[in-house]
Amino acid sequence: TPELFSPEAPSTSHACPTLQAEEGGVVLQATTEGVLCSQESTNTHRSPTTKRPRISEEPVVPAGSRTNRLQSPVTPLSRCVTVGRTYSVLVVVVCPCHLKEIKAKSGPSAGTFVPLASIVVMDHSGTEMKVVLWRQAAFWVLTVNAGDVLLITGLQVREDRWRGETVLQSTFRTKLLNLGHTSTLHSGPHHVDADLLSSLCSFVREQRPLLVSLPCRPVQKLDRLPYVTLRMLRVNTLVHALLQVTHSYVSSDWRNEAESRSRSAVQMKAVVSVEQPGGQQGVLILWGSAVDWLGRFHRNKNTVWDFHILLVREGLTSDLFELHSTPWSSVKALDLTDRRVQEFQRAQSSWTGSRRPVELDLDTLLSQKYSGEVELRVQIWTFKFQDVLPSQNPVQPVLDSSTPLDAIVAVLSGDITYTGCARCYSELDTDANGIYVPCYPCLPHTAVCRFYRPGVLMISERGCSKISVQVPPVPLQKILKAPPDRLQRSSALDPLVKHIQVAAERIHHLLSNPRKTFSITLQSHFLCDENSIPISQDFTLLDFQFPSCVSSL
Repeated sequence: TPELFSPEAPSTSHACPTLQAEEGGVVLQATTEGVLCSQESTNTHRSPTTKRPRISEEPVVPAGSRTNRLQSPVTPLSRCVTVGRTYSVLVVVVCPCHLKEIKAKSGPSAGTFVPLASIVVMDHSGTEMKVVLWRQAAFWVLTVNAGDVLLITGLQVREDRWRGETVLQSTFRTKLLNLGHTSTLHSGPHHVDADLLSSLCSFVREQRPLLVSLPCRPVQKLDRLPYVTLRMLRVNTLVHALLQVTHSYVSSDWRNEAESRSRSAVQMKAVVSVEQPGGQQGVLILWGSAVDWLGRFHRNKNTVWDFHILLVREGLTSDLFELHSTPWSSVKALDLTDRRVQEFQRAQSSWTGSRRPVELDLDTLLSQKYSGEVELRVQIWTFKFQDVLPSQNPVQPVLDSSTPLDAIVAVLSGDITYTGCARCYSELDTDANGIYVPCYPCLPHTAVCRFYRPGVLMISERGCSKISVQVPPVPLQKILKAPPDRLQRSSALDPLVKHIQVAAERIHHLLSNPRKTFSITLQSHFLCDENSIPISQDFTLLDFQFPSCVSSL
């Protein structure tokens, strides 16, 4: 139900049934005392031959009376020390984490993916502790926010040997009651000690005023969620969105790290780059089973997708908001005849047409000192790969029309590729063990790829001045038409021809006739002084159009 995503309790001015939603064993109720999270019993309709699961054997009771089971004594976090013992705690949320799935390595669930989430909490004494929520209980993290007061029952103490800390973990009897945000909470349920609750709220207001100042999560109705644009996202809200997928990848590096013998879990997620008309760019994080959507995205490119019930969260490494899938999220491809698709494509085409590169000749570009995207028709004179640091590495030779094909192959056999961040293309170093150092600005994105080292083209137009154009790794791979990590392997078109030979022939045809005209798109940038005298000028290749005779190679 809609109100389950907000700790605000429904109105009690008139009698109404308790709002309740059950999905995949996750039970959420909006009660007069707050949002109650529990787990649906899974011992019904069980085959007599199946193994008896470790679940609560509690009798079935009416939904409205489930809060009565929370009447257990509350223990301070500082006294939750006995491993295996069950405790109930009254705490405030310091920091909830993202929901994820892990692959169990041992036990009855070995080989299966299990939901997992954790919450850092604090009680009235200032003691902080981590609460780890497993399986269905992991989805409760979607209903809590920093600053919320929680009553959690049925927690057990466990020693986390991997991180060397003591944590509280959920059991099949665990329940969570979200009483509301600290800034708006004035009284609690009758079965919660009023003095203890008042002490907790007073401590938070005095010692953690930032938690009190955090805005409360707005109340939303699932049947009235808005369709949003990527520029109008609000954190901790549920939204629908019409999006186009431009790029995606699975964080396989995290999975490989987690599958080592020293760790027993793996996080499954996919990072999807999405866009909307007007150049609006965004990121969609797919968790768990939603990763299976990637196959549909790859098969139906340029499709407008209708996403339902996405959660807006703050980015981990930037100030930009991210869209996250939830257990209730869904997606479908819109038909081309749908009015929304036609409006989407019309707005996209209008914006794309308005930002087409300016067509100029080289003389006009240099004389006007124009900064922006420019389309030119030029001749190619030379090409070289940028020199590799440190300086003791050999200088890369300059290739021109007189360079034989064998010499080009020799250059391509040298140090002209590197391993870099798949997101920003920066080259990665290795530590003493030969493991690549992560790209810290792009964390948590840790995927790596093989790239060509940047190149430099010397171009001119009808005998005018020559300029140097920087060729980034991605446009360079399009020019060479050969994957940088498979240069020594056979081409798919001809098993007798290697990719390195294909790349060499492309460069040879590019330079063989300096009078041949090519259409290129580049980004120009002029930095001038107060007298409009250029201090520096940079040109970066964005796109390169081959003649049909070269493109067929």
